[in-house]
Amino acid sequence: MVDKQLNKLVISYQKSGCEEMFRDIYTEVTERWKRGNVINSISKRYGLDSAEVESIANYELYNVVLRYEPVGNFYNFLSTVISGKCIDERRRLQKEIESEITLDYPKTSEEDEESAIIDYFIGGDVEEEAIEKLQKKGDQRQLIAQLYG
Repeated sequence: MVDKQLNKLVISYQKSGCEEMFRDIYTEVTERWKRGNVINSISKRYGLDSAEVESIANYELYNVVLRYEPVGNFYNFLSTVISGKCIDERRRLQKEIESEITLDYPKTSEEDEESAIIDYFIGGDVEEEAIEKLQKKGDQRQLIAQLYG
């Protein structure tokens, strides 16, 4: 399928909401990702896990299909959005790593060796992160249900 056909398919899906059209879009895009080894390439480029990149890509595929405007190439727009989200995720992970402070205390015995290092998260909000992860999983399940339901 050429880019113009994919663009028209996305526009048709936006008008009709036909699940079969979305499956066709999903199939075409994921086949391109596989042929070009895109997910692994992005994963290596940004130092992210390939499963996380794939999750971001699938989530953004659905969002971009909904908001695409027929001004440019859909696939290029999707690729740009995915790259941006991967950069955001990398920055988030980097901030998480940088916010970790390790405090070393003198060890009194071998039993205390494990408790001698304390990880302290500055500004870390565990509850917020847990909610965000649950929302991502819910969104992924919803997308899968729409695709194969």
